[in-house]
Amino acid sequence: MRKKYENWKFCIFDKVKKEKKLDMPKLKFTKEVIVDAAYDILKEEGFESISARKIAKKLNCSTAPIYFNFETVEKVKRRSY
Repeated sequence: MRKKYENWKFCIFDKVKKEKKLDMPKLKFTKEVIVDAAYDILKEEGFESISARKIAKKLNCSTAPIYFNFETVEKVKRRSY
């Protein structure tokens, strides 16, 4: 009897987790959006201050989308001017 109860408990928890799952829209950071953010930083602070972290902060995201679209920050810098 105990095994059935444990399985039932997990089924309910799985159901609750699925129901509470928020379907947040996934934001896509295209190369254009990243380059535009880098250009804004270029205008405000200068060429040398462009970094992946500053771009990510401007876009309110992690650095992952930047490195996914560009191999290095140098490539972002070249495209921004």
